Amino acid sequence: MTHLSRPGIYQQSVRPTRRVGGLARRDIAVLIGFAMRGPAMMPVRIESLRQFETLFGDPVPGFFSGAYRERFL
Repeated sequence: MTHLSRPGIYQQSVRPTRRVGGLARRDIAVLIGFAMRGPAMMPVRIESLRQFETLFGDPVPGFFSGAYRERFL
């Protein structure tokens, strides 16, 4: 049933058209850039800035170096 609540705003209840499973995680970031060392061409799960620096070395200046640090603050 649709009813008017405010001018131009309508509310309507809608049933899902298909069964919905669990929601996908939304807290995962992907950073692609240059590094001094580390595995290439394969995804690596990193949990901290220290782990990133141990595996890949210091970020290369000018290539997302600020983004790497911001991600783990």
